[in-house]
Parts: sequence; structure tokens; C-alpha cells
Amino acid sequence: MDSDERSGGELRKSVKIRRRGDEEETPTDRLTHLPGPIIYHILSLLETNFAVQTSVLSRDWNRAWKHVPVLNLQRNSFETAAKFNSFVSKVLSLRYNLKLDKVVYVGGDANLPNPGKGNKSVSVINYALSHGAQHLVVHRQSCKTVFRDFSSVFSEYCNGDNNNNNNNKHNNNLKTLDLKLVTLDAGFGACSGFPMLTTLNLTDCDLGNEGVLTLVNFPCLENLVVAQCFPSDGPGRRMKIYGPHLLTLEVKHTGLCDFDIFAPKLEFLGLRQNVSSNGFIDTALPTLDRAYIELTTSDVSTMGKRRVGHYLNSLFQVLQSAKTLRINWSTLEVR
Repeated sequence: MDSDERSGGELRKSVKIRRRGDEEETPTDRLTHLPGPIIYHILSLLETNFAVQTSVLSRDWNRAWKHVPVLNLQRNSFETAAKFNSFVSKVLSLRYNLKLDKVVYVGGDANLPNPGKGNKSVSVINYALSHGAQHLVVHRQSCKTVFRDFSSVFSEYCNGDNNNNNNNKHNNNLKTLDLKLVTLDAGFGACSGFPMLTTLNLTDCDLGNEGVLTLVNFPCLENLVVAQCFPSDGPGRRMKIYGPHLLTLEVKHTGLCDFDIFAPKLEFLGLRQNVSSNGFIDTALPTLDRAYIELTTSDVSTMGKRRVGHYLNSLFQVLQSAKTLRINWSTLEVR
């Protein structure tokens, strides 16, 4: 027997269907017969528009995306804002009325005549909260004015009665909130409708005219990240952060702002900042355990070494309780 016949025989043996008694076993379609929870988990790893496309795979997958506890809505996956908004509307209307775990909304289009008109941000937020989402990410890609009164989006959850208002029955679920390019007014800090919120991330957000971020009504809020956030009238003002329950705080690139921080339980402070402000005012962190400081001094000649020294003096007073302190090397160049 030559090699071709031998390899052909081996191939036929490898694909031969097993017999059980006198009956042949039907080959199993493993994709079709995957358990529902596994299918939903796989789809939860995809952007929602791709998850919807899997409905053509088989009859069992036709409505699978409607069960997925994650919505991942990305504007960049669509040619135009109009197509994206249309898709979002259809998803919210066709999805089964099931509880959500996470909602990600990344939208916004600077090329629209009125970027705020017809955007689905508010609809997505309301849908997420009313369906018990534990994690909510809302990233605007342009135009802060879309959310000038962001707290009004949460108004029914901030002021409602959980016993009488059906819209509030899932409020206790929200644990993480990640916002980008939005404006927060004083009403947001006064919101008491999310008692289980543990983590708040703010990126490139407008903190209102006073530049005050009051978080006294978030009893479980332990982690806060503030990156590139400023008061409404721009950098150069004092930023006030009141977080009586905070354990970790990261402040990144907030321009020329001075800081007034009230966080009596804070254990970790991360600071990435340009040394160009007066530093820390009325700030004491008695429980601080660890700190990571990365400072730059891009224009010392203009600022003057005395001002830089004043900043560093105020900083080290704040850090005096830290047991572990890491400082970027460039800070040590300042004399």
C-alpha cells in the first residue's frame, strides 16, 4: 500500500462516525447547543452592534442579544451620528425588559449643527438606571454643553421615594459611575439616590462656577478619580473636594487649580500635576498611608522659585502622615 492510500485510510478512520448499537450518532452542533448563560457571556464581551449581528448564526441565537446584561454602545462603530442614534433607539426598544449589569455609552458628534439635539445620552442613562445597572460609563466625545445640567438627568433618582416611585427600585444597584466631558452642578453632589456607589471617575468635566465637588451624600463612595477637570470659568481657581468617606483619591492634570480637600479617611493620594498653583489650602489628611506624586515644573523661570517652594511646602504638609511616599524624580530638581 502506497503512502497516499495509507494516509487516505487514516483520514477516513479519523472522520468515521461512531456507532452505538446499530444506530449512527448525529454530529453535534456545539455552537447551537451552547447553554444560554455561556452565549450571553460571550455576547457581553462584544460591542452591542456586533452582538446583534450574531442573530443570523442560528435560530437559537436569533434573540440571544436581547438577554445580554451588558450594553456597549460605541459611536465610532457607525458612519454617522444619525445611524448611531437610530441603532440605540432600536436596541432600547427591542431588548427584553431584563436587569442590566453594565452600560457603556460613548457618543457625540462635533460635526452636527446642534450636537445636543437628538443625542441618546439621556435615554441611555435613564434606561440603565431603571434596569438596575451596577456599572455606568458615559463618555461624550465632544461638546460639553450637551450636559450643561447633568444632574437633571438623575433628578428622579436623587429626589424620589424608593417606596413609592417605581423608577427608584433599582437605585441601590449602581456601584461605579464613569463620566467624561459632562458638566456637574451642585445638584449632583446633593444627590442621595445612589447609596451603594463606590467608585466615581470624572474626566474632562466641568465642575460648575464654584468648582466644588461635594460627595457627602454618597456614603459608600471610597474611590474618586478627577482628571483634567476644572471650574466653569477655567483653570486658575480653587477646586474643592469634600469626600468624607473617600479611601483613595487620584487627581490628574487639573491645570492651575489650588486644592481644598476634605477627606478624613483617605488612605491613598495620587497626584499628577504641574507645579503652577498655590498648592493645598485647608487640607489635612490624617489617615494617609500611601502617596504617589508626579509633578512637572515646565516654567519655573516665569513662576519663580519662591512660588514653587510655597507649593511644595504646602504639599509636604499634606503628606506628612504618609508611611509610603513616592515622588517623581523631576520634582527633586527644584531647589
